[in-house]
Amino acid sequence: MFPQMDKSNASDLSPSHPVRVWMEEHDTLLGFLDRLEAIAAEAGKSPAGLEPNGPVRQALVKLASDLLDAEPHHQREEQALFPRMEEVGIEGPPHMMRLDHDELRLAKRALKDHVSTDAAADEAFVERLCQVADFIVPVLRSHIQKENQILYPMALQAIGADGWRAIQVDCERIGPCSFTKAK
Repeated sequence: MFPQMDKSNASDLSPSHPVRVWMEEHDTLLGFLDRLEAIAAEAGKSPAGLEPNGPVRQALVKLASDLLDAEPHHQREEQALFPRMEEVGIEGPPHMMRLDHDELRLAKRALKDHVSTDAAADEAFVERLCQVADFIVPVLRSHIQKENQILYPMALQAIGADGWRAIQVDCERIGPCSFTKAK
């Protein structure tokens, strides 16, 4: 139906093309998810370092902040891409991605709130950490895969050059994530 997007054909897009930027941001987010998954797995074995101000807890606070820093990425999609897709009659996929964004915002905020407390690194702390991580990691990975392999190819095929110029302007207005590579 739609051509698959991957790093090889994303590199055919200009470095500042929104789809290329989003896919590069996805790569960064996948790295964050790998770290969160590893920390949660280790925490399930031992709470060492998870005490307030401990090195693992501090790494989690930074990681939770990094995940929350994806907000401009989501805003660029929601305010620039999705409306253009809807204008050309593609409504279902943007709607589903918005729902994912809403769920993920809540979960990322819950992670940040949980790891930023002075709570002891006890069994309840570890259980909640693992619970939130066990939601965020697979849901965000699946979301990224759906955007990369379905949503973006669909958008590239359906939106004309003028639409992409407008998307680019909107993206520049919203701005980058803290981890977005400069172009």
